Amino acid sequence: YPFFVNDSFDIKTVADIGASKLLVMPFALLIPAWSSIFRPMIGRWYVDGNFSQISKSVNYSTALIGGCLLIYSLLVFFFYKDISFVFGDKYSDLAYFVVAWCVYYLFFAYRTFCQSVLLCTRVGYKSLSLISLLSFFIFWPSLFFGAKFGPVGVIGSLIFVECFQSIAVWNQVRLTINMQTGYS
Repeated sequence: YPFFVNDSFDIKTVADIGASKLLVMPFALLIPAWSSIFRPMIGRWYVDGNFSQISKSVNYSTALIGGCLLIYSLLVFFFYKDISFVFGDKYSDLAYFVVAWCVYYLFFAYRTFCQSVLLCTRVGYKSLSLISLLSFFIFWPSLFFGAKFGPVGVIGSLIFVECFQSIAVWNQVRLTINMQTGYS
């Protein structure tokens, strides 16, 4: 993705995409940290068969990160002109990029939390490998299509692939839990 963006857009656009992602990076780093903290508890709940607690944990964690991202993206979107002096005139058009990255990291958070459940299962690694392989083959056509709509389209293609991965991982978690509980 970075090489494609670097070859597809001018240097200012590439810098804008990178700077806007950097503005969202504190939330991006919270997601795997939060997931790592909860993974031992998820493993214990999985072994104990406490699947409702796993579901609540994934949903509440996603809601918490999603709420933070929503508040942050609204603040940046509506008040960016007031704080743009911090970044200088070179980075005066980052608001749309920041909002797009916030949407991306919302799907990333949900996928990461669901992956934590799969990593505690016997079939989780195999399922995640298959989902990653499918995502790779979906990524490239969506990236070329998204590039036709400019830099926000490229971020949109990343959001599309992340959404696909989130749905696929969630579905695998659902199937795994249903197999454990005897539901079909």
